[in-house]
Amino acid sequence: MRRCAGARRGVSSRHHLHGSAPRLLVCFTGGLRWGEATALHIGDIDWNRSRLHVQRTWSEDGGRIEATKDGEDRWVKLPASALQALQAHVEAMALEAQLHRWTHEQRRLVFPNSQGKVTRYGAFSEHVWRPLLTATKLPYRKPHAMRHSYATWLLEAGADIRWVQRQLGHATIAQTSDTYGHLESDRHEERVNLDEVLTPRRHPAASPIRPTPASGAPAKRATAEDH
Repeated sequence: MRRCAGARRGVSSRHHLHGSAPRLLVCFTGGLRWGEATALHIGDIDWNRSRLHVQRTWSEDGGRIEATKDGEDRWVKLPASALQALQAHVEAMALEAQLHRWTHEQRRLVFPNSQGKVTRYGAFSEHVWRPLLTATKLPYRKPHAMRHSYATWLLEAGADIRWVQRQLGHATIAQTSDTYGHLESDRHEERVNLDEVLTPRRHPAASPIRPTPASGAPAKRATAEDH
């Protein structure tokens, strides 16, 4: 019996992990907070412009969907790989909703649980996040680390910190700079050759142009008007 129970838990964990791949992609490649991804509605996806309208979040303490942090909505660009996975997921959830006769409210959620309700943080941590860290042999860190990874990858790739600020939904550029500014400094230190920038260049003196005079004509000295 213990082996059967353990096997069922293992199968359940793998099922949750597989089904949550699109959610993980959205967080890793869009920088969404866990609560923001949880509260996404189908209508928030702009398929034509490959972006998400982040305008609400799930409050685990309050047990409800509410306005995003600081009350500011934003548009977040997603890569094609995440959009493709998201589209396949949405289509699968539409079939699931039809099969189980979910309500209109349930059908709006992009990442519902198997009962068409909001996935709670504890369930996500137990069935998705912790198994993922175990499988990849990474030390434990909170799901918010996906957001930090996203910002780090963008800045290390040379993205403008002001664009990263808008993607993350930070209230001010100072907030982004205080959190990730060291990456900007490290990147510039690696790419900027101070010797090349600060050492004056010596330009060889240009030789005056002496055109070949025509037969029998005296040589003419080059003037500024000739260049």
